[in-house]
Amino acid sequence: MAYRPSERSRKLIGILAVIVYLTIYCFFAAALGEWLVLGNGVGWEITYFAIAGFIWIFPIIKLFRWMDDLIKR
Repeated sequence: MAYRPSERSRKLIGILAVIVYLTIYCFFAAALGEWLVLGNGVGWEITYFAIAGFIWIFPIIKLFRWMDDLIKR
């Protein structure tokens, strides 16, 4: 029988994971954006940072589902 953390534990682990993930993601997205598009025109910068600002949510969706246990087993 596998260990299943309680709802409070899941939320605590999830919130800590979100904070760590977003901190690392923002650092790397900004560094990559500075290296790739900075100085190439405002249009490229807006496009890159709009995409980078949208992409972060996809990995977090699975974590939110796990935190709330939306898929009842």
